[in-house]
Amino acid sequence: MTDYDDTHSEASSGVEGTVDVNQLIPITEDCCRIRTTIKVPSGARIACVCGRHTLECNHHRKQRLYGKVRLLSGYYMACVSVENHIHGKWGTYMSPSDYKELKSREAESM
Repeated sequence: MTDYDDTHSEASSGVEGTVDVNQLIPITEDCCRIRTTIKVPSGARIACVCGRHTLECNHHRKQRLYGKVRLLSGYYMACVSVENHIHGKWGTYMSPSDYKELKSREAESM
């Protein structure tokens, strides 16, 4: 993790309001975590975290190799591009520990 990850993680952290745990997807250390934009089915472009496995993501290969900042691994709200690739929506980061706590609270309430 770079210093940028530590200082700029606040920009993408904190899922606000009610969270449906089933809508969160894991974006792990093995995933491409480059910030990008995608076109969604409505035609709008939105900011997101790539989320593809690093072996499958050729689009951001050079950026990863040359040290472009990778965002934090954790859980993000899923968003789907027009190409049907699942990405993590920018601004919806949840740390693994917060996710685990949310899952346990949800299990207790059932």
